[in-house]
Amino acid sequence: MNITVTEMAAAELEKIFVPDDMALRIDAELAGCCTWTLTVKIIPDELRRNDTVILKENMWFYIDHFTKKYIGEEIVLDFDSSTGYTLSNTDNIFICIT
Repeated sequence: MNITVTEMAAAELEKIFVPDDMALRIDAELAGCCTWTLTVKIIPDELRRNDTVILKENMWFYIDHFTKKYIGEEIVLDFDSSTGYTLSNTDNIFICIT
């Protein structure tokens, strides 16, 4: 799995307080029945069994198997002051909640 973190995203992520024993989790949650909604969150969290652990731009990220399945193996994490964080792959763009 590869994450590209843009300069804008890295600058904003540094503002999030992450305790020493945690990392930033990129977490997807699927909800709905007739229409499916994928919510992606970036939150400080503890390591879970079977997480993928990634170090990018001096920041640690945790991603679980379910999230990887939906966001893909090659993603770009960006930030824009008007829209917030976005996570994208070659097929989709996801708005992230922090």
